[in-house]
Amino acid sequence: MDEINNQNMLQVGTILHGTYKIESYLASGGFGNTYIAKNIEFDETYTIKEFFVKGVCQRDGNSTTISVSNAENTDSFEQQREKFKKEARRLRSLSNPHIVKVYDLFEENGTAYYVMDYVDGENLSARLKRTNAPLAESEVRNYLNQILDGLEAIHNEGMFHLDIKPANIMVDSHDVVKLIDFGASKQQSTVGGATMSTGISYTNGYAPSEQMAQSYDKFGPWTDFYALGATVYKLLTNQDPPSVSDLSEDETEDKHLALPMPNVSEEMKKLMVWMMQVNRLKRPKNVGEIRRILQQPSVATSNNEETKAFSPHQSYANPVSDNEETVWSGKTDKVEVNKTSSVDISKSAMGKKKKILLSIFCFSILCSAIYLVYAKMQRDKVIANIISNMVEINDADTKYSINKFEVTQEEWEAVMGNIFYAPKTLHAQLGMFLPHNKPGKESNPSVFKGDFLPVDNVRWSDCEKFIERLNLITGHHFRLPTTSEWIYAAKANTNMKYSGSDNLNEVAWIDKNSNNTTHKVGTKAPNRWGLYDMCGNVMEWTQEKNLCGGGFNSESEYTDIFEISKPSFGPMKSQTCDASIGFRLAE
Repeated sequence: MDEINNQNMLQVGTILHGTYKIESYLASGGFGNTYIAKNIEFDETYTIKEFFVKGVCQRDGNSTTISVSNAENTDSFEQQREKFKKEARRLRSLSNPHIVKVYDLFEENGTAYYVMDYVDGENLSARLKRTNAPLAESEVRNYLNQILDGLEAIHNEGMFHLDIKPANIMVDSHDVVKLIDFGASKQQSTVGGATMSTGISYTNGYAPSEQMAQSYDKFGPWTDFYALGATVYKLLTNQDPPSVSDLSEDETEDKHLALPMPNVSEEMKKLMVWMMQVNRLKRPKNVGEIRRILQQPSVATSNNEETKAFSPHQSYANPVSDNEETVWSGKTDKVEVNKTSSVDISKSAMGKKKKILLSIFCFSILCSAIYLVYAKMQRDKVIANIISNMVEINDADTKYSINKFEVTQEEWEAVMGNIFYAPKTLHAQLGMFLPHNKPGKESNPSVFKGDFLPVDNVRWSDCEKFIERLNLITGHHFRLPTTSEWIYAAKANTNMKYSGSDNLNEVAWIDKNSNNTTHKVGTKAPNRWGLYDMCGNVMEWTQEKNLCGGGFNSESEYTDIFEISKPSFGPMKSQTCDASIGFRLAE
């Protein structure tokens, strides 16, 4: 292996922790150096990662000790080193055959190190260079399924890899895949729902727009999925994927499919396109969505059998258009008949057809009427629950009402959807008689879907539209709470560390327990005044366009009462939205 000539790397032969001898260099990245080392006592080979921030850290001469080049960066370096150690501990707790195993963690030389498996194999980048040929789809599917297993384990811990590419996918002699180099993933730090960092390196072509812009608050599983889609592109074509800066939302699909892929199924092409959408909200949200596509049989084309083909302009993210029509087709056999009998048969058939169509029409109208009555009753029930869940705050000189819960998706759909719509199955037969209004679910902007999950990904202006419509329906005067009202309600006149308890796990969905998703409102304990999820689940808009409270991706240190005493962010632009942003009502 070629040695890296870098004065900031430890010298070959250096002993770390009295146990590990540096044998050779592997790599030097933006946030760390990687070495191959031997356990002196047991003669076992390992990989060692050293926390070393390029441009911030330095190593003088042959010294093993690192120093921070600028005193102003000292606090930031120490914080990031603690993050490095925290992520190492998380990786050590994982037991997955497709993630490199972490065995040891220690501090030395003014920095931190962790010890991992040494994978004796070949990364997929080296494989492509060696063969100078794309991989077969069957092989890519095999590797993709293994990578998804590893990613699922990582995402369940609230972590993201952030540097998936062929060079970071090792394949051993048994064709087992292991994800390596988690250097980028360790440099995140969530503050009140926003992620801060000293900067994250990325590989052009494999990084989505939110990563290139270092919009840390927009990171999610979808960030890794973009890189995974780009990796699939590279493996199937042996061509570098286009940079996201060269793509627009309108041409993403054409850019990818323009390259000939004669031996690649339509499903795999569409899956790749889905994962590489420029708009992160159009990508898969979790591993399960991708697996469902991979489990489908490959599209075949044959003159002898019927096949289901994918349109090159039909996205997995939106498989059904608003104007979808049902088209009936069938085969007819030629039958020789005389002209008289043909006319008679035709008249008889037409008469029966008219009766059938009239029956269908009447039945459909009846069903539609029943459905509309039911829909209105359901809407009225949901809206009544909103009103009944308002809690009056009447303490000293403070008097207002605030809802027990964050606004749910069921409530959003009830208010923002139009009840006077019919199911799409009816539009095929009765489109001329029924209005074509979109149902409530199509108005739901949320990234994480579920009736009783908080509505997320809402802008401040969206909240105002919701409230305006709700007030027209109910005659009430709902509004967003002011920042001071929200904080006062969260504290509930107690000295508890968190809103409702000194034990954060009892009252909040945050990064350590959320599995990086929102959860059903009201499943954690309330505070003294019966208010739920003030410390987690989603951050909440206030009248001043501040964001209050932690989200599902917030860290514990930013959800205590001292942070509740001030807004997490503000004032924000009214068009700001994210999967970690929702709201609750006041009056």
